[in-house]
Amino acid sequence: MMIKHINRPSNYCFLKTCREGTARQVKLLLDEGVDVNVIDEDDRRTSLIEACLGGSVEIVDLLLKNGVHINAVDNYGNTALVYACAGGFIKIVKLLLQYDADIKRYGYKALEEACDNNHIEIVIFLIDQGISVRGASIYLMNACNKGFTEIVQLLLNNGADFNF
Repeated sequence: MMIKHINRPSNYCFLKTCREGTARQVKLLLDEGVDVNVIDEDDRRTSLIEACLGGSVEIVDLLLKNGVHINAVDNYGNTALVYACAGGFIKIVKLLLQYDADIKRYGYKALEEACDNNHIEIVIFLIDQGISVRGASIYLMNACNKGFTEIVQLLLNNGADFNF
């Protein structure tokens, strides 16, 4: 699937609308012919990444139904799944996995973000999906430093090594 770089003001408007607008507004822009797979030239964020940053399940669902590239990676090495986990948007995380977001490749980074932002429900969900915490000593250390007691306990209970 080809991803087109942003090069028109209408594309910038589309990306901003995906993050801050409504599903109705996004649909109107798609109906006008905006390419669902445009990316920002500066940070390579896609419409799906922007929608995940904004936290709208409806916009994410609309983009997925319109064929957005689900595993596109931005300049920071993050995908939409990683941003949904960082934001604590469990419904979006589950929706992305229904559309085959690559949890095997990006699940460990997603777990890091969920732990680092104290999103216990997402940490539990990712562990239930098979993401191992065996090599997650840095996540454990960060959770300890931030006082995220539930995250610390969860990681320890699932085999995280506390000898860091």
